[in-house]
Amino acid sequence: MILLFSQCFCLVLFDRILHGKVKDVSRWYLLHIVTNILITFYTYDAFVLLYKNPYRLINDQFFIIDEAFIVFFIHIYHCIAYNCTKDDIIHHLTFSIIGPFIGCIIPVGYCGKLIIFFICGFPGIFDYITAVLREERFISRQTKLKC
Repeated sequence: MILLFSQCFCLVLFDRILHGKVKDVSRWYLLHIVTNILITFYTYDAFVLLYKNPYRLINDQFFIIDEAFIVFFIHIYHCIAYNCTKDDIIHHLTFSIIGPFIGCIIPVGYCGKLIIFFICGFPGIFDYITAVLREERFISRQTKLKC
């Protein structure tokens, strides 16, 4: 758990270092890229298991507290550190409380990790990379839509 807290501290430090160096929206996207990489690291084993042993993927049940905490942390941090609209706050509180809470009280196991892998992990890395490139005007909106 200490490792998890130190990783979250590093995310905040990374965000603070970027403050003033890039647009706020780009900073948020960059923080998302790093967070998605971290989530992918924590959930990759479920993705591998999907191909190697899907039966175990379904039958092994355990709590996903570490993964849930990262999802919780990044959503709450966004509400605290950034100017959010009402819709942003509703989205972030919903996804940071309901989803992680389920992973902490119900042993969802590898299936839960797989859901997090796809919703908050690997695919988002590329989406947010193109978002940063677009915000910082390295690519056009049309190029981002093609990616």
